[in-house]
Amino acid sequence: MNDQNVERGHFKHLLHLSSWQGAIGAILLFAVLLTILYPEAILQGKVFISPDSLAPLGFASYVQEHELDVARWNPFIFNGMPAFASLSYNPGLYPVSLLIRFVIDHLGAQPLTWLLFHYLWAGLGIFLLLRNRRVRGWLAWLAGAWFILLPAQVAIGAYGHGSKVMTLAWIPWVLLFCDRLVGGRRLLLDAGLLALCISCLLLTAHVQVVYYGLMTLGLFALFRLVQAGMSKGGGQVVKPLLFGVLAILLAVSTAVLLYGPVQEYSHHSIRGVGEGGGAAYEYATAWSLSPTEWITFLIPSSRGFGEESYFGKMPMTNYPNYLGVLPFLAAILLFWRGPRRPFDIFFAALLLFATIVAAGKYLPILYKPLYDLLPWFNRFRVPVMILLLQQLALAVLLARGLERALRDGAALKGMRQLTIIGIVFLLLVMVIGPGQVESAARSGLTERYGAQLARAPQPQARAFVNGLAEQAAEWVRGETLRSGMLLLLLLGALEFLRRRGDHRLAVPLVLLTAGLALLVDMLPLDKKILNPSAHWQQRANVQLWGREQTPAQQLPRNTLNFLNQNLENQRFYGLPGSRFQGNEAAAEGLANFGGYHAAKLALADSVLKALPQGGVELLSRFAVRYLVAPQAGNFGPDFRLADSGEEFVFENTRARPRLFVANRKIVVEDVVRSRKRLLEGKATEDVLYLDGDPGFPPVVADQGDYAAPGSIAAVEWGLESVSCEVDLEQPAVIVLADMIYPGWCVDIDGAAANLMTADGFFRAASLPAGSHTVNFRFNPSGMERYMLWRWLGYGGILLLLLGGAFQARRQKGLSDIAA
Repeated sequence: MNDQNVERGHFKHLLHLSSWQGAIGAILLFAVLLTILYPEAILQGKVFISPDSLAPLGFASYVQEHELDVARWNPFIFNGMPAFASLSYNPGLYPVSLLIRFVIDHLGAQPLTWLLFHYLWAGLGIFLLLRNRRVRGWLAWLAGAWFILLPAQVAIGAYGHGSKVMTLAWIPWVLLFCDRLVGGRRLLLDAGLLALCISCLLLTAHVQVVYYGLMTLGLFALFRLVQAGMSKGGGQVVKPLLFGVLAILLAVSTAVLLYGPVQEYSHHSIRGVGEGGGAAYEYATAWSLSPTEWITFLIPSSRGFGEESYFGKMPMTNYPNYLGVLPFLAAILLFWRGPRRPFDIFFAALLLFATIVAAGKYLPILYKPLYDLLPWFNRFRVPVMILLLQQLALAVLLARGLERALRDGAALKGMRQLTIIGIVFLLLVMVIGPGQVESAARSGLTERYGAQLARAPQPQARAFVNGLAEQAAEWVRGETLRSGMLLLLLLGALEFLRRRGDHRLAVPLVLLTAGLALLVDMLPLDKKILNPSAHWQQRANVQLWGREQTPAQQLPRNTLNFLNQNLENQRFYGLPGSRFQGNEAAAEGLANFGGYHAAKLALADSVLKALPQGGVELLSRFAVRYLVAPQAGNFGPDFRLADSGEEFVFENTRARPRLFVANRKIVVEDVVRSRKRLLEGKATEDVLYLDGDPGFPPVVADQGDYAAPGSIAAVEWGLESVSCEVDLEQPAVIVLADMIYPGWCVDIDGAAANLMTADGFFRAASLPAGSHTVNFRFNPSGMERYMLWRWLGYGGILLLLLGGAFQARRQKGLSDIAA
């Protein structure tokens, strides 16, 4: 069979890359698939309401409601932290988001359009990458559809990690245009498109997946250049190499406005303060996928199905990393008694590399050298996240393996043999697997829930463990039965072809049965993730879907009203288990002593960890006026019950103002010593520790009371500035009990003044006697320079695209003349 007759009739015209109708056909089919998978989002306009989906929206909701132009600092979590540099809030940088926002706001698209678009875009990228490698349209589409339906892909969107999907969606596109650029047919246009796709990849802003994408691009580009140099000669790859480097430089220029501040912030976050300037090794490798869990690639529930049922070695997970038996069989077929093509070897190596790196601390032979030697690699945690590359590689190998089966009669025979092996494997698992899994589940769940089980009555504890263990065994039995039946269907088609010997039926039969085996295998697992209450007894009360609401609407209303009326720009602290523990209250402009961010400031992390030692003095200096608890409790004599609505609010009677003129004794000492003193609970209550000379004689702790009479008025609390009017009878120090960070400065009466550090953490300034206007403001350096580089990058990309379009038009004109 050859390319002229393998695709006939509708098979040829619907998904054929030689015309734009092929891409349109693929898009329509992906849209149908997404409608089947996400009817709640597409037909009912619902959104995901898991905690991680709502947590990032609190600050964004506040900014949008107040129509603020600039929001580079978030004062509402962790005593203040950068919003822009920490990637908490970066509106307007990612060009696609602007277009999608317009479609949602002005054309009536559903709220989750942004997520569904990127699923579709990922599938389309895989489709075009494979079509560029002469894989027939239906197989290319099937590989993209399989990738979209993977439980891992579905779960990361459902559980609030859609930025991973956004970033991952661009990786097949950068590989596509890298492949085309090295091919050397349209250097200007392909370089421009490659630069544009790399720019979008960078600006999606999920740095870890961006890193993996650039790493994959670098390896793929090296592979293609070496391959092209060996076949065409070294001189033929010089131009593609130069244009590729230019594309990367232009793309990086467009993203320097984002990554300049991010690089600066990384030195202050928990991801950059470990040994070697990164996250500590144990912290970075907590989510390592043990090789004992690789069986989940083939049997999804062999370590539970995530959530409460999970009994693997990671701290927890929402989903299994299931891939299925058939994709592996198709990949093996590429290396089964036949020639091994370099393109396939590259993606097989990528699959193996990603799988081993995901093992993290369990296979340090690869992860540890990368952690120690590869630039910036040590700043990432969750090694298992790199399985996104494994899944992408397997999608390519899946389509290429099935393509080989349809082109080569011997390979088709090999596919039949491999399918039999797969069925035998599933049969063995169905016979012995449930018992093995049930036994492993009892052991693993007992270890995971050991502390909780010890506190529960023994009959109840045993019933809990036995129920989950028996459920895991039942899941394994049902999953292997379903997968085995679907492979039997494929085997029946292959056996029919063997007996008939009619290759004209090979394409439709293999496509139909393989497509059913791949897609029908995934859909029940996806529905179990997306609608757990309908498919999982232990999650009967869990709802991932709901109507779009502001984050504050998710909080208990009475408690929220109390804080709104009484907090007065001080802070509260949502204790573990409280609905106020996260970032949602930021939507109301309420400042939380805690919150959530995966890369919070290291200083904030040290403060939270020091609470047992620092105690009430630590809370008081950080202006924590209220504790919000899910239930009543005794927090000591300094706390009194202030409200008992849906949650219990306790007032800290020793809390100090967030902005004040110091009326305490002043001790001058270095920041490190002051910080250590406060964190260890050794700070003297009536002393202010200052890192510099205030300009007037400080009063040491044993010289009696010190008073700095004065008043503060006309306070204006902004995101990036706090200003006030101060009237003093004598020199004094004004303190803003917000986290110190590079870029903060202070103006006194319109002139720049010296910003000092108080108590090791806070912003402070010394004032002479009299009336003054004081303005603490955030002015990070380099933003204007970064903006210039951004527009230069976009200008260069535009020139490449225009030049490429002109070149393509000119070449077409010359070909028409020649004809």
